Amino acid sequence: MLNLFKGIFNLMLDILSFRYDKSALIYAIKDYLNDAR
Repeated sequence: MLNLFKGIFNLMLDILSFRYDKSALIYAIKDYLNDAR
């Protein structure tokens, strides 16, 4: 289950890093982690 989550998370990071610059990626990760809590 954890591996599945990590795979999805890594895929999401690949998509975000492809579409946005580094600062936007960092903010997207922070927003995602805040929503996940």
